[in-house]
Amino acid sequence: MSLARKNFLNRIAVFRRTLESDFLKDNGVAQNTHNEKAKMLRNGISIIAFTILEDFIKDRTGEVLERISSSSLGFNLLSLNLQQATTLGALRSITEKANNMKRANEDWLTFIQNETKHIASSSNFPFSISKFSLGWDKSNLGKDDITYFMKLFNVDGGWHSIQQLTVKANITLAAPDNVFSNAAMRRHKAAHNPEANSLFSDLEDFSRDAKSLSFAYDVLISKGLHNIILQNLNSLSSDSINIRFLIKEAGMWKEYNSTSQKAIRSDSNYNRLLSKIRSRAQRRNEIIVIKKDLREIHNWIIV
Repeated sequence: MSLARKNFLNRIAVFRRTLESDFLKDNGVAQNTHNEKAKMLRNGISIIAFTILEDFIKDRTGEVLERISSSSLGFNLLSLNLQQATTLGALRSITEKANNMKRANEDWLTFIQNETKHIASSSNFPFSISKFSLGWDKSNLGKDDITYFMKLFNVDGGWHSIQQLTVKANITLAAPDNVFSNAAMRRHKAAHNPEANSLFSDLEDFSRDAKSLSFAYDVLISKGLHNIILQNLNSLSSDSINIRFLIKEAGMWKEYNSTSQKAIRSDSNYNRLLSKIRSRAQRRNEIIVIKKDLREIHNWIIV
């Protein structure tokens, strides 16, 4: 599994467990000491919530960029936009991150020396790409950054493609761009306004919606990477992505494809059924979506 994906799923699971604490919930509607404490804690949690999502997007994008350089492609075969993003854009991102490291008394000089080697390698074969090329050039990501990243991987449709893929996975986000923007807004208000009040219900919704959004983004750029390596220059959309499901129902794990209403196979042993599904999904170029609850994604596998 991708390290970025593993870290994200672990963090969002801890976030979900944190929301189970009564300390975060108001006790009645009147202002009281408990409610004031709960409000302050929720504001802190809302900052962490957005950071979990933002870090996954940046880290997973970096992993995909590194995969490009491990292929047999020459740098000159990348699109001009991707070449620019991983050289000129990388310089801006590396500089910004180095400045942040300097302020934190971290080893910014070694960081610059190591990361700029990747940029210099673009004139050679094989080359390498810095995983800090995209998303590190400013304090926080905006929703337009997400569409820009996807476009670099030839993903068409931007946020609409993310929305459509969540529909395919039966975890529909009606407006994923609003999920992202609202989380960012809660983060900024909580960080800069002491009177901010992050609602508990918003944090609960985010713990589920962030997984749906991350799943769709991850799948789209990963499939975009696959096409780049194959030198397939056609634009990618959610229409070309097929899904195979592994769902836990009544204590049994059941396999479904994207068109079946009834389970194709079932097994009480998760790993045994997953092994069989992996081989079938790989032959059919499908994504595996794993659910323990029909309303929410638990994990996903890109074979």
